[in-house]
Amino acid sequence: MKEHSKEVVEKVLECVRDLADEFGPSGIENHIKLIMASVDQLLDKSAKCQLKHSHSQAHDDDDDDDDDEYDSEEDMDHDEIILGNSTDVLISVSKALGNDFLPHFTTIAPRLVKYLSDDYGERDRTMVIGCLSEIMASCPAAIDQYFDHFYKVLIQHSNGTDGELNRNISYGIGILCKNAPQRFEPILQEALAAVQRMHTASDAQDAKDNCIASIIRILDTFS
Repeated sequence: MKEHSKEVVEKVLECVRDLADEFGPSGIENHIKLIMASVDQLLDKSAKCQLKHSHSQAHDDDDDDDDDEYDSEEDMDHDEIILGNSTDVLISVSKALGNDFLPHFTTIAPRLVKYLSDDYGERDRTMVIGCLSEIMASCPAAIDQYFDHFYKVLIQHSNGTDGELNRNISYGIGILCKNAPQRFEPILQEALAAVQRMHTASDAQDAKDNCIASIIRILDTFS
């Protein structure tokens, strides 16, 4: 992606998301390689808008310190927006393409998974786990290939108290149960315990609601 302005990139991503939502495959199929390559570059933080540029004008030392601090905070805000918009694009494209999204997911998955490390903030992990869960829901073929890896990610992050994160994890567990019951059955008790733990640990009502919905889905599947 050649655009230097993060604000412009954010708007472009929103437009791509809307095209996929409104027109489905016909709105994106002729440009899917470019879309995925651009998202891959943004997730890798190697797009032009994400590269550091030196100031072209000289400032006093104090001004430089103030400007650098402001720029750093502004960059962090834009980076979070770009990540959020990038994951939104992936969700919308996966909904448009269904199982045909699998080859693209196989390419982009390593870029997403790196945001689950401790090097990134909880907000990043929340967005990525939400994105992965939505992709699994729209592209069940991905579950066949990544069930064990995705379940491990969900369980590893299920011990916290953050409501948004727990909401997305419980949703992901429910999706695995719905779309791969035979593979889910051996880990049924562990998954139920994790969802119950997140329900207890979460104060946010939407997180509790997702936990309850996940428990109901599991019980309906195996009752």
